[in-house]
Amino acid sequence: MSTVVEFNADQKLSYQQAKNRRVGQWLTKLASYVAHSKEFREKNEEYRGRYWAELVAVMVEAENIPDEAWSADAIRFCRRRFTFFPSAAELCAALAEFSEPLRAAQRKKWEKQRATRAISSHGGGLSVFAQSCLRNYHRQAEDGFQELASLRGTHPAEARRAALSFLRQQSPEAYETLGVTEQKDRSRHA
Repeated sequence: MSTVVEFNADQKLSYQQAKNRRVGQWLTKLASYVAHSKEFREKNEEYRGRYWAELVAVMVEAENIPDEAWSADAIRFCRRRFTFFPSAAELCAALAEFSEPLRAAQRKKWEKQRATRAISSHGGGLSVFAQSCLRNYHRQAEDGFQELASLRGTHPAEARRAALSFLRQQSPEAYETLGVTEQKDRSRHA
């Protein structure tokens, strides 16, 4: 792995080196849990070193794998899935599947940040009531409308529709700041 990671004071390169190191360590740990093919075990050390360096480079460049996927949970996920060490394509597919909930959580976080920016970007454009309604909606959305559903004696999807309906009727200006995804989602369920 020393052929992949070399010291450099450049900040961007340092980040890349740290990521290479983390991915290499992750792959090493996974390799300790799964078997390798007989052909691979019989190759000389130089070949295995080049293969390992190429695998680290491929995995680092994989576009559909977020940095958060290189975790112990991902190792457990892959360890249960594979008996033998997987190819790069199989590993990318497994990590993409594992990281889908991570990406969904990140999208939700970005939507919330965007909504917060929308409130602050209006800089007083939204009334106090509209800001309060929007904050209340996002607070309810954080727990998937579970609390509102239990108060209403219904299921979360119905509670969500009710919260959107309230927001649209009582504070159209706050409703307009919601993402298009949320508004389309509301019209689909209506």
